[in-house]
Amino acid sequence: MLDPQVRPALRLEPPAQPLQTNGRWHLDEMVVKVGGKRMWLWRAVDDEGEVLDVLLQKRRNKGAALKLLRKLLKNQGRPESIVTDGLASYRAAMKALGGGRVRRGRAIRS
Repeated sequence: MLDPQVRPALRLEPPAQPLQTNGRWHLDEMVVKVGGKRMWLWRAVDDEGEVLDVLLQKRRNKGAALKLLRKLLKNQGRPESIVTDGLASYRAAMKALGGGRVRRGRAIRS
């Protein structure tokens, strides 16, 4: 069972109209337990704190980062910059997509 504080962040259906943002994205991942199994909750937040997208994955690797970034680019377009917590998977995913530089920022506190 998911923590009640995490549950509202998981949208089962996409919003009727996606949030339009092309500013700065903050990407973060955190571990959650789902059905007693350890999973990774990947999330993207804009400068105003609006959750752009979330993704629940078994792994914390380049493939999971690629899936999140492809989803974001498809729905949101290209951002001005991307700020991460320094996980190497983000740099590898951006390199695979032929994207720009990923900036490391302070960790996003949940």
